[in-house]
Amino acid sequence: MLKHRLLLLLTLCLTSATSVSEETLADYQLYLIRHAEKQTTDIDPALTHCGLQRAKFLARYFSDKQIKTVYTTDYKRTQQTASAISQANELTLQEYDPGKLSELVTRVKNQQQSAVVVGHSNTTPNLAALIISDDVAPLSEEIYDTIYYIQVSGSETSLRVLKQDFSCQ
Repeated sequence: MLKHRLLLLLTLCLTSATSVSEETLADYQLYLIRHAEKQTTDIDPALTHCGLQRAKFLARYFSDKQIKTVYTTDYKRTQQTASAISQANELTLQEYDPGKLSELVTRVKNQQQSAVVVGHSNTTPNLAALIISDDVAPLSEEIYDTIYYIQVSGSETSLRVLKQDFSCQ
């Protein structure tokens, strides 16, 4: 009888501990995007005219999304894309190393805040896959209009792939 009571007490304690830790997880959104259109004449190219227009479009798009952090790599094209978004939301850019995506995943999960991550065609789908723990199709070098929208609710994640409604003038 004493064993049963101890087992019941232990089970209740473990259940309470699990519930408390799950309750401390926040709900937030992550928006993973590739930088806007880039020039092709440099090792570290800046944005083209259309790329600068897309960056302004993205700044307007994210202006009502309650973004708390904007992450970017140290390349000109990601910096220029992210700067438009951060300035519109009065945020400071947070740099990350695109070669260390698992470190960024840890940062994002620890902060538990809605964020935009500006990356590259070869890193953005990989980052989405790491966050949701599932496969994500690669992104073509010619594609600039994809938004990986990840909803985080407690320990659950869901991914929706959105397309930007933008055309260059």
